Amino acid sequence: MSKTPKTFKLSGNNLFLCDMRPGFSEDGVECPLPSGTYELFLENSENGGRGFSLLLEDETCDGSVDHGVVSLDMARMGILDREVFLELFDGHWESLYDWSESASDNQKSEWGGFLRHKDSGLEAFFVNIGTDGECAIQLLRSGKKTVGLRVTPPPPIEKLSLSDKLRQWTQVEVQCNGIAEPWGFCDDWNFEPEVEEILENVIMEVSSVDEGDSLKFLDTEDIDPDTSIADYQPSFKGVTGFNIYLDINEEDPVPLSIPKSFSLPKLGAQTTSRELARVLYDIFKNARNWT
Repeated sequence: MSKTPKTFKLSGNNLFLCDMRPGFSEDGVECPLPSGTYELFLENSENGGRGFSLLLEDETCDGSVDHGVVSLDMARMGILDREVFLELFDGHWESLYDWSESASDNQKSEWGGFLRHKDSGLEAFFVNIGTDGECAIQLLRSGKKTVGLRVTPPPPIEKLSLSDKLRQWTQVEVQCNGIAEPWGFCDDWNFEPEVEEILENVIMEVSSVDEGDSLKFLDTEDIDPDTSIADYQPSFKGVTGFNIYLDINEEDPVPLSIPKSFSLPKLGAQTTSRELARVLYDIFKNARNWT
């Protein structure tokens, strides 16, 4: 067991644990905890995964009670005071998702990282669990008082072949004329892509409008997938290219070359979200044959 050099302060009375895909997802478990400052302990498990515990400062625990499970799809867990963060983002989970995705991208620590909102000073964090599946949650007790929680990663899976144990993802960077940073998308290499899920991710990118020093977040429900992206992102002048990578077990991604036999349509200034999603679907579906 190892303690991080930081502590975590909870101002409310609940902590929300959720999957990160790659930002905070809406599906998770609410854990009732007293407000206060908590110490964070990281705990490596026998199956190579990473669990963790939060313990209220100056407290000890003498027991625990089960408190459900959190299902992980991308091997990392987000931890936040959901109520105060939603209030900060005016109740828009899409905006909270985008912020947490961007903030976590800047964290280079192996275990995860703390995510501090610059303007408000609010803090959340995430932990790289390292394995998918259901993480068990226990509330830690000191007598009848709840003083923290423990998260245990999924048990090891023994009957899978070596290739089945590999975490393989297709990553695609979409370079857009007029948009400074490329838009990033990923899909599980081992499963068929779903065009509607890809479309949701495209719309989420379209909803984040760069205004120079800040981002403006549009309501995703107001974005028509069959209307030009430029209607929502005025600087968008079309797609100029795709960078495609294979990511295995979160190692350095391997670039993939698009074969000449694969025809990419021209995506100009009038490209819609649905048209871009369809092209991404075709890339994800065929990329597994390009290694």
